[in-house]
Amino acid sequence: MDVNELRRLRGLRLVPEDQLETLAKLAGEPVPVEKGQLVLTPGDTTQPAMLLLSGRLQAEIGTEQRILGDIWPGEIFGESALFQKGRARVVGVRAVFDSTVVELHPRVLEAARGTEVMRTIQLNLLSVLAKRIQGTNHAMRQVWHDQHIPDPSPDAPPAGLPRHDETEKPSEMSLTDRLRKQFGGWFDVS
Repeated sequence: MDVNELRRLRGLRLVPEDQLETLAKLAGEPVPVEKGQLVLTPGDTTQPAMLLLSGRLQAEIGTEQRILGDIWPGEIFGESALFQKGRARVVGVRAVFDSTVVELHPRVLEAARGTEVMRTIQLNLLSVLAKRIQGTNHAMRQVWHDQHIPDPSPDAPPAGLPRHDETEKPSEMSLTDRLRKQFGGWFDVS
């Protein structure tokens, strides 16, 4: 892998050259991904985490391929493989445009421990996870709103969501079913 590919990514521009070279050697060669190709497959337990070098990807869930969000160059995705070894993936990731990714196996991160590269990767992961949590919170609020469940605080509707009209007919679908529809069949309340 070319160090310049890494240096172009957000967050890696200030990492010392020798550390970028180490990461480039450990990460292996970039993998081209064609538009429409599935990069991570739901149910798979063998794929590593990945770093998007170029292009754009989308995370999707369920048989309807409901879009959960975009993945941009410089973002790490599939990170559950780093923390939950052997656990099946719930979300798929598909290329929106021709893209390039590089695999991040746990051994890559182990070798980077204590370096500026690792600090940058950790900050990247925190940023990505915070963005995903924010998106999930918004989706949950929308489900609650659509279900016509009173807001926790009658005086303060959730930011960005209109107050529901008390005369509207509530949804016939149960809250659990609406959550399953919103987040895919994996949602389980037990």
